[in-house]
Amino acid sequence: MRGQDARKAPPRTYSRRTRWPKPVGDHLYIPMLLALGPTVGSLFGWFLDHLLGTTPWLTLALLGAGFIAAAREIWMYVKERSDSDESN
Repeated sequence: MRGQDARKAPPRTYSRRTRWPKPVGDHLYIPMLLALGPTVGSLFGWFLDHLLGTTPWLTLALLGAGFIAAAREIWMYVKERSDSDESN
């Protein structure tokens, strides 16, 4: 434990080289959502279809749910980004 007289650490400064991962991650977020939401939904639906013998209905239903979940997540992401841009 540090004593009460310990100074705060100075804020980290980032060079131009270390700032690139954040924008790249921001730009890859939406395509990943568009790919992963429906993929996970359809794979889970396919598994349930084969387990319950309801082919192809659960696959189609959960594929649609994956698209809806991805669209909702993208909507919330864009809304959050636009709110933060307006406040700056």
